[in-house]
Amino acid sequence: MRISETLEGLLSTDYFDEIVARAELRSGLRHRPNRRVPPEDGPGISVPSGRGIDSHTVETDETFRVRTMVCIITSPCGRPLGTHEFVLELFQVFRDAVKAHRSLYEDDGILHQDIATRNMVISESVDPEAPKGVMINLDVAMIMDVWPQNPGGISITGTPPFTAICAPKGRHRTYRHDLESFLYVLLWAVIADRSESPPEGSRLQRWQSESYEEMAGRKMVHMAPDGFQSILLEFAPECQTLQPLAGGFRRLLFPVRVDDGTLWTGT
Repeated sequence: MRISETLEGLLSTDYFDEIVARAELRSGLRHRPNRRVPPEDGPGISVPSGRGIDSHTVETDETFRVRTMVCIITSPCGRPLGTHEFVLELFQVFRDAVKAHRSLYEDDGILHQDIATRNMVISESVDPEAPKGVMINLDVAMIMDVWPQNPGGISITGTPPFTAICAPKGRHRTYRHDLESFLYVLLWAVIADRSESPPEGSRLQRWQSESYEEMAGRKMVHMAPDGFQSILLEFAPECQTLQPLAGGFRRLLFPVRVDDGTLWTGT
């Protein structure tokens, strides 16, 4: 995956080197046939005294995954999203992250696919013209010209609390789905108020403790006009000035159908 050098608001790779691969470590070794623990036994099996672990395994054609240890140095340095010092800084981070996401898509044809609190950092660059918000972690990004070919079906990508409502339905990820994730990250950040997760009793707590299908259903309720008003009431006092921004964002993403009054979640 190649990204334009002039694109701002994304982490830059300054150094990359492959240290060692598992295949190299195992080269020259003689192996017996591969074996694995049957799923019904699970990781907590108890081995009787005098009997080896082999007695609880079965032969398999599966091989060890080939993994490589690498060294990566990136820049600029940054702080987690939850360490913002004031509301304006949080707003600037979101502004720059959205701009970087748009440029990544329009200029390089790449869709990030994992918009989450952990994938947006606050830049500590001393350059006043440098972006305040930086997008990181493109490990599940999709090159739009190379549409994913997945014989087993479309998998769900992204971080559970921030996945789009349509994700569990197995639809191809689109630009609009990433924008929906940005809205969820914004709500999470202002309600969590510099904590890793929203306070106990918050409606958003259920976004991280349920299945994808259950989270999608709950978000449908929360993104409806009445449900969203309840979400806005959870904003930290310092962040209440962002309520109009969040409300406008929601209306763009989730207009109400005129014919039946249901929430539109399409793309």
